[in-house]
Amino acid sequence: MKRGQPAPRARYQDYKEDLRADFYYSCAYCTITELEATGISFEIDHYLPQSHFPHFATTYGNLVYSCNTCNGYKSDIFPGSPAIKKGFFFYRPDRPPEPSYQLTGYQLTPSSPLDEFNIAYLFLNRAPLIKIREFRDRLNHTNEYIKQGVHGLKKLRLDQFHPTVRGRLPAIKTLAGELARLSEEVFRELAADHARSELLDADPNRKAAVAERKKKLQAYKAILPKS
Repeated sequence: MKRGQPAPRARYQDYKEDLRADFYYSCAYCTITELEATGISFEIDHYLPQSHFPHFATTYGNLVYSCNTCNGYKSDIFPGSPAIKKGFFFYRPDRPPEPSYQLTGYQLTPSSPLDEFNIAYLFLNRAPLIKIREFRDRLNHTNEYIKQGVHGLKKLRLDQFHPTVRGRLPAIKTLAGELARLSEEVFRELAADHARSELLDADPNRKAAVAERKKKLQAYKAILPKS
Protein backbone atom coordinates (compact mmCIF):
# COMPACT_ATOMS: atom_id res chain seq x y z
CA MET A 1 0.00 0.00 0.00
CA LYS A 2 1.35 3.41 -1.02
CA ARG A 3 0.17 6.48 0.86
CA GLY A 4 -0.36 9.92 -0.60
CA GLN A 5 1.47 13.04 0.51
CA PRO A 6 -1.17 15.69 1.16
CA ALA A 7 -0.24 19.26 1.99
CA PRO A 8 0.31 19.85 5.73
CA ARG A 9 -2.85 20.71 7.67
CA ALA A 10 -3.21 22.47 11.01
CA ARG A 11 -5.80 19.96 12.31
CA TYR A 12 -5.46 16.20 11.97
CA GLN A 13 -9.24 15.94 11.35
CA ASP A 14 -8.73 17.72 8.02
CA TYR A 15 -6.89 14.68 6.66
CA LYS A 16 -9.93 12.40 6.85
CA GLU A 17 -10.74 12.35 3.12
CA ASP A 18 -7.09 11.69 2.27
CA LEU A 19 -7.00 8.81 4.73
CA ARG A 20 -10.24 7.31 3.43
CA ALA A 21 -8.78 7.11 -0.08
CA ASP A 22 -5.32 5.94 1.01
CA PHE A 23 -6.75 3.12 3.13
CA TYR A 24 -9.29 2.10 0.45
CA TYR A 25 -12.24 3.07 2.65
CA SER A 26 -11.30 0.25 5.03
CA CYS A 27 -10.13 -0.15 8.60
CA ALA A 28 -6.35 -0.45 8.76
CA TYR A 29 -6.58 -3.08 11.49
CA CYS A 30 -9.51 -5.41 10.77
CA THR A 31 -10.01 -4.53 7.02
CA ILE A 32 -13.78 -4.00 7.37
CA THR A 33 -14.95 -1.60 4.65
CA GLU A 34 -17.23 1.37 5.10
CA LEU A 35 -19.95 -0.43 3.15
CA GLU A 36 -19.69 -3.57 5.29
CA ALA A 37 -19.60 -1.63 8.57
CA THR A 38 -23.33 -1.14 9.02
CA GLY A 39 -23.79 0.89 12.19
CA ILE A 40 -20.06 1.22 12.78
CA SER A 41 -18.42 4.60 12.24
CA PHE A 42 -14.86 5.33 11.16
CA GLU A 43 -12.30 7.51 12.88
CA ILE A 44 -8.76 8.78 12.59
CA ASP A 45 -6.42 6.79 14.80
CA HIS A 46 -3.07 8.12 15.97
CA TYR A 47 -0.83 5.10 15.54
CA LEU A 48 1.50 6.60 18.13
CA PRO A 49 -1.10 7.85 20.65
CA GLN A 50 -1.41 11.57 21.28
CA SER A 51 -1.15 10.93 25.01
CA HIS A 52 2.39 9.60 24.56
CA PHE A 53 3.47 11.42 21.39
CA PRO A 54 1.68 14.80 21.19
CA HIS A 55 4.30 16.14 18.75
CA PHE A 56 3.04 13.62 16.13
CA ALA A 57 -0.63 14.65 16.50
CA THR A 58 -0.83 16.21 13.00
CA THR A 59 1.87 14.16 11.27
CA TYR A 60 0.13 12.47 8.35
CA GLY A 61 2.31 9.35 8.48
CA ASN A 62 1.14 8.77 12.06
CA LEU A 63 -2.55 8.89 11.13
CA VAL A 64 -4.46 5.72 10.31
CA TYR A 65 -8.04 5.15 9.11
CA SER A 66 -9.79 2.89 11.59
CA CYS A 67 -13.26 1.67 12.47
CA ASN A 68 -14.29 2.97 15.87
CA THR A 69 -14.36 -0.58 17.27
CA CYS A 70 -10.69 -1.26 16.53
CA ASN A 71 -9.78 2.25 17.59
CA GLY A 72 -11.56 1.66 20.89
CA TYR A 73 -9.72 -1.62 21.52
CA LYS A 74 -6.37 -0.09 20.56
CA SER A 75 -7.11 3.04 22.61
CA ASP A 76 -3.92 4.62 23.96
CA ILE A 77 -2.20 1.27 24.22
CA PHE A 78 1.26 1.47 22.79
CA PRO A 79 3.88 -1.14 23.51
CA GLY A 80 6.84 0.77 24.95
CA SER A 81 10.45 0.22 24.01
CA PRO A 82 10.91 -2.97 26.07
CA ALA A 83 7.86 -4.55 24.40
CA ILE A 84 9.04 -3.49 20.93
CA LYS A 85 12.40 -5.11 21.61
CA LYS A 86 10.45 -8.30 22.28
CA GLY A 87 8.67 -7.90 18.94
CA PHE A 88 5.25 -6.59 19.98
CA PHE A 89 3.50 -3.81 18.06
CA PHE A 90 0.34 -3.26 16.01
CA TYR A 91 0.36 -4.21 12.34
CA ARG A 92 -0.38 -1.46 9.85
CA PRO A 93 -0.95 -2.00 6.11
CA ASP A 94 1.25 0.87 4.94
CA ARG A 95 4.43 -0.51 6.52
CA PRO A 96 6.03 -3.94 6.85
CA PRO A 97 5.80 -6.56 8.13
CA GLU A 98 2.55 -8.07 6.89
CA PRO A 99 0.49 -10.24 9.25
CA SER A 100 0.98 -13.99 8.90
CA TYR A 101 -2.52 -14.89 10.10
CA GLN A 102 -4.06 -18.15 8.89
CA LEU A 103 -7.78 -18.75 8.40
CA THR A 104 -9.39 -21.65 10.21
CA GLY A 105 -12.91 -21.58 8.90
CA TYR A 106 -13.54 -17.85 9.19
CA GLN A 107 -11.45 -17.32 12.31
CA LEU A 108 -7.95 -15.88 12.28
CA THR A 109 -5.36 -18.13 13.88
CA PRO A 110 -1.91 -16.80 14.78
CA SER A 111 1.30 -17.99 13.16
CA SER A 112 3.52 -15.98 15.47
CA PRO A 113 3.45 -14.30 18.90
CA LEU A 114 3.01 -10.95 17.08
CA ASP A 115 -0.10 -12.31 15.31
CA GLU A 116 -1.44 -13.49 18.66
CA PHE A 117 -0.81 -10.06 20.20
CA ASN A 118 -2.76 -8.27 17.44
CA ILE A 119 -5.64 -10.76 17.40
CA ALA A 120 -6.01 -10.55 21.19
CA TYR A 121 -5.71 -6.77 21.65
CA LEU A 122 -7.85 -5.81 18.64
CA PHE A 123 -10.29 -8.73 19.14
CA LEU A 124 -9.99 -9.65 15.45
CA ASN A 125 -12.22 -12.70 15.83
CA ARG A 126 -15.26 -10.77 17.03
CA ALA A 127 -18.56 -12.02 15.57
CA PRO A 128 -19.17 -9.28 12.96
CA LEU A 129 -15.73 -9.86 11.40
CA ILE A 130 -16.35 -13.61 11.16
CA LYS A 131 -19.65 -12.89 9.38
CA ILE A 132 -17.91 -10.53 6.96
CA ARG A 133 -15.23 -13.11 6.10
CA GLU A 134 -17.98 -15.62 5.40
CA PHE A 135 -19.83 -13.12 3.18
CA ARG A 136 -16.64 -12.30 1.23
CA ASP A 137 -15.96 -16.00 0.70
CA ARG A 138 -19.50 -16.64 -0.56
CA LEU A 139 -19.29 -13.64 -2.89
CA ASN A 140 -16.02 -14.91 -4.34
CA HIS A 141 -17.40 -18.44 -4.83
CA THR A 142 -20.55 -17.07 -6.48
CA ASN A 143 -18.49 -15.12 -8.99
CA GLU A 144 -16.36 -18.20 -9.78
CA TYR A 145 -19.50 -20.31 -10.22
CA ILE A 146 -20.95 -17.82 -12.71
CA LYS A 147 -17.69 -17.68 -14.67
CA GLN A 148 -17.45 -21.48 -14.87
CA GLY A 149 -21.06 -21.79 -16.02
CA VAL A 150 -20.63 -19.14 -18.70
CA HIS A 151 -17.38 -20.72 -19.88
CA GLY A 152 -19.09 -24.11 -20.22
CA LEU A 153 -21.98 -22.57 -22.16
CA LYS A 154 -19.63 -20.88 -24.62
CA LYS A 155 -17.88 -24.22 -25.33
CA LEU A 156 -21.08 -25.96 -26.44
CA ARG A 157 -21.11 -27.10 -30.11
CA LEU A 158 -23.96 -26.57 -32.55
CA ASP A 159 -24.63 -30.33 -32.85
CA GLN A 160 -25.25 -30.52 -29.10
CA PHE A 161 -28.39 -28.39 -29.42
CA HIS A 162 -31.83 -29.47 -30.49
CA PRO A 163 -32.56 -28.42 -34.10
CA THR A 164 -35.27 -26.03 -32.93
CA VAL A 165 -32.78 -23.90 -30.97
CA ARG A 166 -29.64 -24.20 -33.13
CA GLY A 167 -30.44 -20.94 -34.89
CA ARG A 168 -30.34 -19.16 -31.57
CA LEU A 169 -26.91 -20.49 -30.53
CA PRO A 170 -24.90 -17.41 -31.72
CA ALA A 171 -27.19 -15.12 -29.75
CA ILE A 172 -26.91 -17.39 -26.68
CA LYS A 173 -23.12 -17.34 -26.83
CA THR A 174 -23.10 -13.56 -27.25
CA LEU A 175 -25.35 -13.27 -24.21
CA ALA A 176 -23.06 -15.61 -22.27
CA GLY A 177 -20.06 -13.43 -23.07
CA GLU A 178 -21.93 -10.32 -21.97
CA LEU A 179 -23.00 -12.05 -18.75
CA ALA A 180 -19.38 -12.99 -18.01
CA ARG A 181 -18.27 -9.40 -18.56
CA LEU A 182 -21.04 -8.01 -16.35
CA SER A 183 -20.43 -10.50 -13.54
CA GLU A 184 -16.73 -9.62 -13.51
CA GLU A 185 -17.55 -5.92 -13.51
CA VAL A 186 -20.06 -6.22 -10.68
CA PHE A 187 -17.67 -8.33 -8.60
CA ARG A 188 -14.85 -5.84 -9.14
CA GLU A 189 -17.08 -2.95 -8.04
CA LEU A 190 -18.27 -4.80 -4.95
CA ALA A 191 -14.74 -5.73 -3.98
CA ALA A 192 -13.10 -2.37 -4.64
CA ASP A 193 -15.07 0.75 -5.45
CA HIS A 194 -17.98 -0.26 -3.26
CA ALA A 195 -15.79 -0.37 -0.19
CA ARG A 196 -16.68 3.31 0.06
CA SER A 197 -19.90 4.41 1.70
CA GLU A 198 -21.34 7.65 0.38
CA LEU A 199 -22.99 8.11 3.79
CA LEU A 200 -19.55 8.94 5.18
CA ASP A 201 -18.67 11.49 2.50
CA ALA A 202 -18.05 15.03 3.66
CA ASP A 203 -21.16 17.23 3.41
CA PRO A 204 -20.35 20.21 1.16
CA ASN A 205 -23.33 22.10 2.61
CA ARG A 206 -22.52 21.42 6.26
CA LYS A 207 -21.02 24.83 7.02
CA ALA A 208 -24.06 26.67 5.71
CA ALA A 209 -26.43 24.21 7.44
CA VAL A 210 -24.66 24.66 10.80
CA ALA A 211 -24.84 28.44 10.46
CA GLU A 212 -28.56 28.23 9.66
CA ARG A 213 -29.17 25.92 12.62
CA LYS A 214 -27.30 28.30 14.95
CA LYS A 215 -29.42 31.17 13.69
CA LYS A 216 -32.64 29.23 14.33
CA LEU A 217 -31.54 28.14 17.81
CA GLN A 218 -30.86 31.76 18.73
CA ALA A 219 -34.42 32.60 17.67
CA TYR A 220 -35.82 29.68 19.69
CA LYS A 221 -34.11 30.91 22.88
CA ALA A 222 -36.60 33.77 23.00
CA ILE A 223 -39.59 31.40 23.23
CA LEU A 224 -38.18 28.42 25.12
CA PRO A 225 -38.58 28.40 28.91
CA LYS A 226 -35.41 28.96 30.87
CA SER A 227 -34.14 25.89 32.68
